[in-house]
Amino acid sequence: MERLIEVVQDLSLARDMPTLQGIVRSAGRELTGADGATFILREGDQCFTTPTKMPLPRYGKGGAFP
Repeated sequence: MERLIEVVQDLSLARDMPTLQGIVRSAGRELTGADGATFILREGDQCFTTPTKMPLPRYGKGGAFP
C-alpha cells in the first residue's frame, strides 16, 4: 500500500505524457512482476501504441507470446 501511495504522489507531479508513462510502466512492472507494459491511446476510431524504451516482445505463431 505504501508503494501505491508513492506512485500516486509521483503521478500528481507528472507534467507531461512521457513522465506519466514512465511512472506507470515502472510501478506496474514492479508491483505485478510483469516483464513489460505499454500504453494504447485512442484517437477517434484509431489506436496507437506509445513509444517505449523496452526491447520488443518476441512473438510466436499467430502473434501470441511464447
